[in-house]
Amino acid sequence: MYDPYADFQSVKLPNGLWVHVLHRPELTFARFELVVLAGKVNDPTGKAGVSHFLEHMVCANSGKTLPEMQRYFAREGGSFGAVTNDYRTAYGFMAPLSSSKFYEFVDFWVQALLVTKIDNFFEREQKIIRSEIARDFPSITTMEARQKIVQLVFRSLPEGVAQSALGTVDSFEGINLDDLRAYKKQWYTPQNMHLVCAGGLSLDALLRRLADTPLVDSHEGTVRALPKSLDVVPKPEQFRFEADLSEGACMGVASIHKTIMLPSSVSLQQAELFARMLSEMLMQQLREERGLVYNAGARIDRGFGFHMLSVNATDFTASDIAAVESVMNDTLFSAVESASETFDEVSHEQSVDYLVYDPTIAGVHRSAATD
Repeated sequence: MYDPYADFQSVKLPNGLWVHVLHRPELTFARFELVVLAGKVNDPTGKAGVSHFLEHMVCANSGKTLPEMQRYFAREGGSFGAVTNDYRTAYGFMAPLSSSKFYEFVDFWVQALLVTKIDNFFEREQKIIRSEIARDFPSITTMEARQKIVQLVFRSLPEGVAQSALGTVDSFEGINLDDLRAYKKQWYTPQNMHLVCAGGLSLDALLRRLADTPLVDSHEGTVRALPKSLDVVPKPEQFRFEADLSEGACMGVASIHKTIMLPSSVSLQQAELFARMLSEMLMQQLREERGLVYNAGARIDRGFGFHMLSVNATDFTASDIAAVESVMNDTLFSAVESASETFDEVSHEQSVDYLVYDPTIAGVHRSAATD
């Protein structure tokens, strides 16, 4: 998406929105991304973590839960993502152009960023982000040491002054819903966004479709000035690994991993379908309804004559371990009870479709599945 040597076509719309398209007619898919030019360096003083918290709230108020979003894009052979870093917050997806829902996916993110209000799920997303902080910074000492290293390396540069995108314990706990609304009003405007599309979609085709969306409207807000770009991008002489050093702190992080050997009477197809169903149930119960964990799921490890079911809940505060394990067990038992009914209702062809479009099952394609 951000290859400086790629031949992007760029146009600036009257409302200030930049559109960048890398058109490859031979490709049958496209990746679409809306980039807000605001990240952790734009967090208000004493409110480090606002930009990342807002990313969570935008997704949470999109009208779909996380499992529903995963299913929404995966059923069309696509995927989605959202991320916050130092200077930007990006939301996007990748999907086949043949999908009848491709432009519906475009509208989904446009509505979420520019139209939908972020009034709900504040407490739930707050708990989820606490688990992220616990995952990345297991102790106050770790946070303080990393902050000192960052300040020594970057000194007065934004990377050295700004806190982690997650924020510190104190700054994160001080964020309220009004802070998030004010940040969204200030920065989430078309004139402070860049739309990037790479794949088989042309610039003209994309612009025709954008004419009917709020992206072409004008909104009040702040435009962050970009550094002047180079006329010629110098080719790198060497590659290097850069560590992302962030600050913040939380005491104690835990994960739970359960492994279950499935009976030989359970086919691989049934096992994969069950794992997918269980993953959605775990995310619904642990994250969407209780905000206990950042991530949870199940997968099948294939063996000769048997299959192993792995059930995981990761990156949560250690004090919640009993509650997380209890919910995991209840959800697993509930999934087992409903499994036989699910298998009876889902035909062979339907289950093949379900597996083909599941991005967690690598190497499964329609031609192979139907042979």
